[in-house]
Amino acid sequence: DGWMRNLVGETVDAFAAAGCGLYNSAVMLLPLHTLPMRVAKQFNHSHKLGMSHQHVLVFYNGRQPDKEVPELSKKMSNAARPLEWR
Repeated sequence: DGWMRNLVGETVDAFAAAGCGLYNSAVMLLPLHTLPMRVAKQFNHSHKLGMSHQHVLVFYNGRQPDKEVPELSKKMSNAARPLEWR
């Protein structure tokens, strides 16, 4: 039918139903690669734009995220490294 779904909202609702709260979110920009070539045909057919990003949602299931999350991040060995595209 051509309508888009609210996948981010549905994901947040599903995690909330499982007892997890949305702790943080971000938009990750992706390299274009073949998007300009692919989107021309797609747009001519459906008039929809091509996406060059992803939504990153961070959920937490705990009682005191302000106290507990900083302790968890100290245990994550790769949290401080930048993302690398290969």
